[in-house]
Amino acid sequence: MVAPSGEARAELLDHLAQLELETATYRVLHRRGQGWNQARYGAMETASTTMAQYSLVVVPGLLQTADYAREMLAKVGPGIPDPAGLVAGRMQRQQVLYDTSKRFAFVIAEGVLTTRVASSAVMLGQIDRIASLATGLDHIELRILPLGVSPERITMTGFVLLDDQALVETDRTEIPVRDPRDVEWYREAFDGLRRSALHGQEAVGLLRRIGATYSET
Repeated sequence: MVAPSGEARAELLDHLAQLELETATYRVLHRRGQGWNQARYGAMETASTTMAQYSLVVVPGLLQTADYAREMLAKVGPGIPDPAGLVAGRMQRQQVLYDTSKRFAFVIAEGVLTTRVASSAVMLGQIDRIASLATGLDHIELRILPLGVSPERITMTGFVLLDDQALVETDRTEIPVRDPRDVEWYREAFDGLRRSALHGQEAVGLLRRIGATYSET
């Protein structure tokens, strides 16, 4: 049997990756119940030793306050079944942040925090929550990507890296990515965004300036 050429092998691997691609619509996931779905996310986070997330539209679930989650859901998913169960499950998942055996990295686009997806008081509380995590825990790295910078990389969606897989969310679907080549693309994209973002006291300073705009209204 003749082994396939390098080009033919690459094509076969691409076809295999496409066959293995799974998508889950939120309609199906919500049908199973918010408790089940949040527990599923929590199990993935608990099983992972490293997690990296780039957020382009809303605050990462693990960093959200309950008030922000409630008001944000009313706009992102109006009519979503059992929103209280989703918020409760999301708050429960946040316990994983205090597991110091894990490493977390977050890059949040500044536009996530300047877009008023919630009331001024709720946005201010959310920003305070993020600022408290930006410098307080050694195993959590939190960076803010300013609007005025030219980032090394851009992506069309936010995404999460959990060890050796990526999770990409669109408005209506969730796509797990496991092909090592694609996961590496997301890892390199995250690294480029991370290098372009502010961290430490610089990030806190930007957060305080954003927060001041909500204090004035």
